[in-house]
Amino acid sequence: MAAIVSASDLRSRNRCPMQLKTRIFYITNSVASAIWTQTRDISLTGVGLLCDDLMHKGDHFVLPIALEGQTNMVLCEVKYCRRVASGQFSVGASFVASQRCEKGAETIPVKWIDVASADV
Repeated sequence: MAAIVSASDLRSRNRCPMQLKTRIFYITNSVASAIWTQTRDISLTGVGLLCDDLMHKGDHFVLPIALEGQTNMVLCEVKYCRRVASGQFSVGASFVASQRCEKGAETIPVKWIDVASADV
């Protein structure tokens, strides 16, 4: 007989713990503001962060991920944001889109800022 596994258990198995201090670009009112965060975990479909800033479900940010001499700029959508015991916020976000950039030429596509600002 097969074991019964909840959806949350399946999702947690796909996560890879990753604790790195990283800068994201939080998009509000057509402006991308750099803020420092701590990654908690990453999966094929999203990322978990700890940060000092409150975010709201549906907000967007850009996460730069360096791979093999290039940077992938990844547009993320906030799925939840909860205050944790440390006073920081635990943020879960899904990946929406990505764009590969040459190292040193990282830019946020204007259409991403437009999409994120349209949700405000």
